Amino acid sequence: MRRALFALTLVNSLFALLAPAAVGIATPGYSSAHHYISELGAARALRADMVNYGVFLPTAILTFVCVVWLVAVLPRPVKLPAFLLVGLPIGYFGAVGFPC
Repeated sequence: MRRALFALTLVNSLFALLAPAAVGIATPGYSSAHHYISELGAARALRADMVNYGVFLPTAILTFVCVVWLVAVLPRPVKLPAFLLVGLPIGYFGAVGFPC
């Protein structure tokens, strides 16, 4: 079970890093050094729907599944600190629901 969690977490991490990077490279005038990632999904951005629903939403869902699964397999004393990781998918859901 832990191997499956590790594999899912690894896939999610790679997707969360590479997908926005690829969209950023394909977006004229965007620089990851000078712009926030949320600007890729901004209301008037060139590929806003693709980024919001094709990058941010899947990342939010996968991250939420990983965090819940992690909390389920960890021993009781560390469940609460691990549960605080739920803030990550909440941020991605916020980027989808409330674009800049």
